[in-house]
Amino acid sequence: MSAVSAAEHLVGLIWVVSSMLVLVVSGYLANRVHTLAVPLHQLLPPLVSKALIPSLLFYNMLTANLQLVLNPLLLVAYFLPALLIVLLICSVSGSSDRAERVLCSLYSNTLYVGIPVIIGVLGESAIPYVLSIILVNTLVVFSVYTVLDNFQNQQFNIAGLLSGVLDSSKNPIVISLMLGLGLNLMLSPGQILDVAITESWGSAVFVLALFSLGLSMPGIGSIKFFSLPAALWIKLLLFPLLVFLNSEYVLSLNSDISSVLVLLAASPLGVNAYYLLASQGKSTTAVGSLIIQTSVLSVVSLSVWVVLLNLLN
Repeated sequence: MSAVSAAEHLVGLIWVVSSMLVLVVSGYLANRVHTLAVPLHQLLPPLVSKALIPSLLFYNMLTANLQLVLNPLLLVAYFLPALLIVLLICSVSGSSDRAERVLCSLYSNTLYVGIPVIIGVLGESAIPYVLSIILVNTLVVFSVYTVLDNFQNQQFNIAGLLSGVLDSSKNPIVISLMLGLGLNLMLSPGQILDVAITESWGSAVFVLALFSLGLSMPGIGSIKFFSLPAALWIKLLLFPLLVFLNSEYVLSLNSDISSVLVLLAASPLGVNAYYLLASQGKSTTAVGSLIIQTSVLSVVSLSVWVVLLNLLN
């Protein structure tokens, strides 16, 4: 790829990330205005997470080219490196925290950060490759976390694992994608709405999603840059590096596909990791801080990955 092309991609990424930061910061500041904070907290995050994003992903899956979405090499390229990292963490970490370390090292914020960045850099044509990873990301990572957590508590059994998988599958994102996939298989609907309409709809949804992410930040944690845990370096550097090597040199996937997978892997820690630990009554201090740290530092790391991907390809 030419230097001009790489520069264009980098300028596009800077514009996308700058816009995302403005929206997140706006949501964060809105939380400081007490007359706005309560109604926004009550209305916007549930609307975004349970209705708007699921409906958008449902439509994308419904109209997607399933030959692209259901390519098993996508899952192998992304989750085989994840398995290697799980084994690495289990070999060097104590049993008391390995489940949380795996969760923090592998669970990507594919929705609020990954998709906007990928669309901004690679365009709407990359969406089918994203859907495949999003569909199984929560199921796989949360299931691995459940297994390791049960081993830690010496309570592992198949029923517990199945219960964890079932709870993950109740996520509105998973339900919407599975429903869209099922209808696509049965009906082969093709393009239903005008492309310009769907792009505008998608842009509006992600504007609200990023604003609600900023709105939630004060309740998640604080930034502690004096203590950068190993999980941060795994999440932003090692995981995407292994995904790149696996997809580009082992599986020889198309460069655009490998770029999509790398940018998803390099996305910051997903906020659902915080809510998972909170729902189990566990300490959320470390994961909350890591969500904010990776969200801030991913501005730099994603920019570096975009430049490297362009130069290497």
